[in-house]
Amino acid sequence: MNRVYLYPFQYITYGASDVGAIITKPTGAREYKIADHLGSTRVVLDESGTVINQTDYEPFGATVAVTGIDTRKKFIDKELDRESTTYNTGVRQYDPEGPGFASVDPLWEEFRAWTPYHYAHDNPVGLKDPSGLQVGEKNDNGGGGAISPAGGSVAPEGYWSVRPVFRGLSRFWRNLTGTNSGGGSATTATGGASSGGSARGGRGAINTPKRLNPGINVSTERMQHVRERHIENNIPAFQGKSKFAPNVNVGKLIQQGTQMPMVRQANGNFARTFDAGRVIGTDRATGQATPIVTIITTPNGNLVTMFPGIP
Repeated sequence: MNRVYLYPFQYITYGASDVGAIITKPTGAREYKIADHLGSTRVVLDESGTVINQTDYEPFGATVAVTGIDTRKKFIDKELDRESTTYNTGVRQYDPEGPGFASVDPLWEEFRAWTPYHYAHDNPVGLKDPSGLQVGEKNDNGGGGAISPAGGSVAPEGYWSVRPVFRGLSRFWRNLTGTNSGGGSATTATGGASSGGSARGGRGAINTPKRLNPGINVSTERMQHVRERHIENNIPAFQGKSKFAPNVNVGKLIQQGTQMPMVRQANGNFARTFDAGRVIGTDRATGQATPIVTIITTPNGNLVTMFPGIP
């Protein structure tokens, strides 16, 4: 039995698997969640057995219809951020409308045949990625499992292989910084064998793939900053700022801008400025509608701010 406290509203008590849960409200009233094979909330019952919520999803998790009250946890039992319309899977934000993740997979070297933003190997009906790191599937008995990067054996529910996670993170960091912790000189993207040490498994030296931008890490605090200052609202203190239109999905803009060119600023932060391909808001410098977006991040990829127009 596992109990999770969702501040400040409710407890969720899980049994042996994630396909059913008891939701306890502050009043003591209980609701009973019925989930599908992926753990997505499909039906919620009250204590009398009356259906108080029914939710239908598209294959990649976008909501098709909600009947009755809304629920906090939805697709694959994750909580939806209603401002960015993305799901927080732990390591990365997942956008069901994209569909895909908003940042690069830290284990991208383990899955070179796939875009580093893909979700569940494009098989969202049979697989899920509950952490943003490694794809899991549902076995015949309804239990969860993890698929090894090589497509090998399936691990028991709750078990996620640590070795490929740390190996992938280590490789990602070495490619990002240009360092090589394995002894000898690192191979370059232009080719050539490594001069120190032999290649693992006798495969010979390989070219290091082109380095990717680090992912953009989006915190609740920074999203609140963007919502207050740079999305059209009635807050008097921020009326002179560049503003995104209310219907613009800033989460998708962050995903779109992740791999755009990065320019180092004088304060050490980085700016990604790009054309979104459509009007997304008003640039305060010109007072005109603009398709240009600027995203500012720290050197380690944490979101600082974003706004329409150029820096």
